Amino acid sequence: MAMSGILIENNRPLDYDIEQLVEKLKRSNSSSRNLMMKKIILLSVLISTFSCIEKPEIVPEEIVSFNQLVVPDGFNYAISSSFDLKWDITNFPINGVLLGEVFVEGQLFSRVIITKAETTLSLDIPIHYNEEQMNVHSDDETITKIFTKNESMVFKATLNSGFSARSVVFGSMKNEDTDGDGVKDDFDWAPEDPRISQGIFIPAFESFNTIGYEDTWPGNGDYDFNDLVISFNLNKYMNKSSVLSKVVTHFKILAVGAGYDNDFCYTLEVPKDKVNITISDPDIQYEVIGYDGITEVRFARIKSAFGTTGFVNTRESDPIHDHLNFSITTEIDSSEKINGNSLAYDFFIRIDGEEGREVHMAGKRPTGKVKRTYFGSADDDTNPSNGKLCLNKNNLPWALMIPEVWDYPMEKENILDAYPDFADFAQNNPNFPWFSDFHGGRVVRSKLYKKK
Repeated sequence: MAMSGILIENNRPLDYDIEQLVEKLKRSNSSSRNLMMKKIILLSVLISTFSCIEKPEIVPEEIVSFNQLVVPDGFNYAISSSFDLKWDITNFPINGVLLGEVFVEGQLFSRVIITKAETTLSLDIPIHYNEEQMNVHSDDETITKIFTKNESMVFKATLNSGFSARSVVFGSMKNEDTDGDGVKDDFDWAPEDPRISQGIFIPAFESFNTIGYEDTWPGNGDYDFNDLVISFNLNKYMNKSSVLSKVVTHFKILAVGAGYDNDFCYTLEVPKDKVNITISDPDIQYEVIGYDGITEVRFARIKSAFGTTGFVNTRESDPIHDHLNFSITTEIDSSEKINGNSLAYDFFIRIDGEEGREVHMAGKRPTGKVKRTYFGSADDDTNPSNGKLCLNKNNLPWALMIPEVWDYPMEKENILDAYPDFADFAQNNPNFPWFSDFHGGRVVRSKLYKKK
């Protein structure tokens, strides 16, 4: 086998194939033979030397503490990206409506009424999902299209030529529209309620997001994100014209690993005098507060709902508590014309019941009650004037949202130890699902809380 390599001598390429050099040596005269022998000896020595040197392995610097983790400015910790989905329908039915559906990885994200040829819906789709499906249903046909995450989701479809005439007939058939809202019962989410015909589901129908909080703001804390762990499912219901009628939010309080006695707060950007709120569990104590055009449902000292003053489901040595499950139904006054697609909502904690000491997710604007004296103190680097909200000096948050029911770290276990890929996610790879080994992330399960 010929041994070869790229070598330079006196700024000139060195003849580097040993077998070729030997053949030339046989044919050369005495004057060139000495020079060629030198080349062969030099080349053999170099090849022998370099063959003993292993290629160094390049290992990225290991992040062993969240204090070492510096995140780029403007990093978005959101678990989802906002996509505009557009239905572009040729031969749209005269005086008729269509039913549009959006499925992401098989889960129902929305079921909406299409009332015009070009209809756009904005949805937040989790970062690790790769496939979206859009359907349109007419009176007698269904058209389906599949999109990948990087595609522009414009659904161009042509209905069959006979549908328009049938739609006119359908519009006058009252027996197929029980609540008289102009939407056929088969398409209507609530056929007997004229204020509800469509819905948007966050994260998806009967699925849950999880939020983990740190409660030491403006200090960093132990970064185990279990001072409060909640899962939620939020459903927005609208009429045919997308006017918001009702919001139903389901909660699961999973853990309270806090020494403080914190409040859990839920807000909707709807005036308090325009809503009627009911809670499914009559034993849960809460207060409804209105200010700055928003409605806040406040669960003061949420730990007390578990009947304890200690930690809840963060230490394996402690008794196990059942999850606290309840739902909040918010009925919107018919005079309040809010577009359900753009409803603003938030979840946050009030530390130790102190008014104005609030922990929100990164990028969420604090309420008007926040104590601004906390901004820029200790480890906080919040600056509303430049849009930096609820982040520390290394651009790390005090709250994280995960697009599923999440296995959170046990007490005092740093999230970087439990989920080593969080560092890569935050520094380099915002589309990586660091939070789940099912989706390809690294998980150190010995660092997670588990019931025994």
